[in-house]
Parts: sequence; structure tokens; C-alpha cells
Amino acid sequence: QEARRLVPNDFTFLKTVVGLQVSQGKTDKALQEVKTYLEKNRTTSQAYVLQGQLYDRLGKFGDAEESLLRAIQYGPDSPDGYVQLAGHYLRQKSYKLALVQAQKMLDADVDRAQAWRLKGRCYEAMGDRDKAAESYRTGLTEFPTDVQAANNLAWLLLQRKKDVDEAIRVGEAGVKIQQNFWPLLDTLGYAYLMKGDSAKASATLERAVALMTAERRMSAEVLLHSGMALLRLGKTELGVARVREALKRNRNLALPDWVKEIVQRQP
Repeated sequence: QEARRLVPNDFTFLKTVVGLQVSQGKTDKALQEVKTYLEKNRTTSQAYVLQGQLYDRLGKFGDAEESLLRAIQYGPDSPDGYVQLAGHYLRQKSYKLALVQAQKMLDADVDRAQAWRLKGRCYEAMGDRDKAAESYRTGLTEFPTDVQAANNLAWLLLQRKKDVDEAIRVGEAGVKIQQNFWPLLDTLGYAYLMKGDSAKASATLERAVALMTAERRMSAEVLLHSGMALLRLGKTELGVARVREALKRNRNLALPDWVKEIVQRQP
């Protein structure tokens, strides 16, 4: 309370308080903190973004939309409001409205790299993989060092299966730019696996696992992919252990039939 009294208008402090309350399951109290802050800071775009996120968490979607529109109104040069509002629409399956926010970012020249990625995500959600790929490619043409776009494009290409070679080219180009971006290493390793190069797949995926672990992050999908590569190399015990670790983290993971058969045979 004393700290709040001393820094009533400090947004960083507000975010800390809100984060703590949300982690404790006190989302309603967190929302009240933001509302109190906005009473004295009515034009703070970031606070409206935070308020919108909290309303979304509480299932008050109309209030969330209104807050995020306010965020854009008071911070038209910041990507946060557009991105959060697009995410809100995507969760509501209002894909065309989400796409409008991506286009508004491009029209206003706001963080164009992120805008092209967002546009690609919207098209993916709409099921239009060709337009999604076109958006990622356009973003990469403007921003060749955007490894997130490279990862999104490479993974999308893998979903089409016939584009594995292009996915590998995109992934390798991205890794040359950023060698320690583990999501892209995972995508590239999986592409090698689909191509049939198990040795290269395993080496790449082990790098992804090591980097992910160092960041104290853990993706069940990355663990599964690395386990699959180990199984392809004939390292059955290690591969099964890795796949089982992935399943502990996400029991809803869809295992390929050949992986499921090997895992079921192992004691």
C-alpha cells in the first residue's frame, strides 16, 4: 500500500502489481487496479491494453474490445493495441476483423515486420495458406532478418508437405541470421526429418532442446520432434524417453502411428 501511494502513476509498478494478482487468481482485483490507474491517466495506451487483456481473461469480450480500441486511439503509433485487438478477434474467430487490424498497422506504417506476421497468422486462421505464405514472404522481402517470419513461413510450408525443400531453404537462411532461435531450429530439424536426413535432423533438434532448456522453456512439440529423430537413428531407448517426456507435458500430442507403435512396445 505504501509503495502504491508513493508511485501511483508508475505504469511499470502497475504491471508488476497486476501480474502478481493475476498469478494469485485475483483477476478482478487486478482489473480494479488498472481502472484506478486510468482515472488519473486517461490517455495511457498501455493501460488500456492491460485492461483489455484482463477483460478478455474474465470473458468480458465487449469490454475487452472497447479497451483495446481505446488503446489504439491513444497510441496509434504503438503496435500493442493493434496486435492485442487482432488476437482478441482471432480468439473469437472473427478472422476478417483481425485481418483489418493487421492492414491498419501496414497502412499506418506501424511495426511493419510484425504487421506482416500478423497478417499471415490471420490468413492461416482463415485456412488460406497461399495468402498466409505470401504475407510471410512479403515481410521477409522487406525485413530479411525477421527470423520469426522465417519460422512461420517454413512451418507453413511443411504443412503443405510438397514444399519441404523450400522450407529447408527458408529455415537454413534464417538460422544463418540467428543461430540461437530455438523455434526455428525446431522447424528446420523437423524439415530435415521429413526429408529423410535423420542425422542432420537429430543434431539440429538437439540444439533446439539445449537452447530451450537454457531459457527455462519447454515445448512438448520440440521434445516430440527430437524424440522422433532419435528413433529414426535407431536410438530407441533415448527416443522413447524423449517422446514420453513430451507426453507428460502434453498428453494431447498426436503421435505418428510409427512412433506410437515403438513407444507401446517399450517397457
